Amino acid sequence: MHSEAIVKVETAKVSMRDDTLATSYGPSVSMRDHVFVRIWSSSGEFGLGEASPLPHFTGEMGDEIQRTIDNALGPCIVGLNPFDIVLVEDALARGLPHHNTAKAAIITAIYDLAGKLLGLPVCQLLGGRLREEVELATGVGIGSVSAILTEIDQMVQRGIGTVKLKIGADPHRDIEAIWAVRDKYPKLNIRADANQGYTPKVAMQVLRELERANLQYVEQPVAATDIRGLLTVSQATSVRVAADESLYSLRNALDLISLGAADVFVIKLIKTGGLRQARAIMELATAARIPCVIVSPYEGYLGLAADIHVVAASISCPWAAELGFGDRALEDPVTGLCFGQGTVKVPLGPGLGVTLITDPFT
Repeated sequence: MHSEAIVKVETAKVSMRDDTLATSYGPSVSMRDHVFVRIWSSSGEFGLGEASPLPHFTGEMGDEIQRTIDNALGPCIVGLNPFDIVLVEDALARGLPHHNTAKAAIITAIYDLAGKLLGLPVCQLLGGRLREEVELATGVGIGSVSAILTEIDQMVQRGIGTVKLKIGADPHRDIEAIWAVRDKYPKLNIRADANQGYTPKVAMQVLRELERANLQYVEQPVAATDIRGLLTVSQATSVRVAADESLYSLRNALDLISLGAADVFVIKLIKTGGLRQARAIMELATAARIPCVIVSPYEGYLGLAADIHVVAASISCPWAAELGFGDRALEDPVTGLCFGQGTVKVPLGPGLGVTLITDPFT
């Protein structure tokens, strides 16, 4: 097993239908280019990874991700042992700075490959399976109050017990919408995400109006670079404040923890550069008694499987993961996840435990 080597890295771009949410960044998007990665080992086994671009977070688009992997990141890991994940990460870091979405897809494929070679699910490579299924949350975009209530009605009927409302464009509408949902659903877990839409002053005003709404947390109310503003908002309200756009790395996590600027960490694999770095941030959060929430940026079944394994192996995720309903896009070349009423089972097959049903690499 130790003689294994990476012999080939290939990519494929698949345009997939996944309606994104209207946010303070702008209107929804209906189609997105996903980049799939396949890494072959010397024994003939392969691992799969997926990059779902979120350009206003990492600056990467589908075409760029594919070129980056084909021309820079893929070649620099050929010849390495897929079990030497730290060496793979180091080679990626030396090969090209940044490009975390592209790197996350490669690291996911490495874990999938290692799991298949060992005959173990990825969650066991991350420390062990702590749960058999993962509770799901899903989001609602910015819209009219009536439209939001109709959408949440449908979510509740499908077993969802946690919803996240996008806010940040109009403070008055935001307050009205959240209170309308709370009044109709007294027991529903509600989160809100401003996507950097407020100034600290406005954020404090809004959160004070929402203190009695019993929110799980409010995500990124101020600009990502305004850590002091995040701290000011957090100290001014009893509502938990979560960091998302402010949190990409261990260095970011240390800064947030040392200042006490965030009560919750939002983890996206495309931000951290992959599973191992995400787990490192989550372990640091656990030591600081900060809960984490895994959020999927519109990934297909392959990306979702990686998220599920991270949650399954972590004690730092006490709340529902934002993975949507699990509706599979018709264009998705991967299947194999089992979704129920508001939950998804942790795949127990080797690697990520999902199946490639059409080959986008041909």
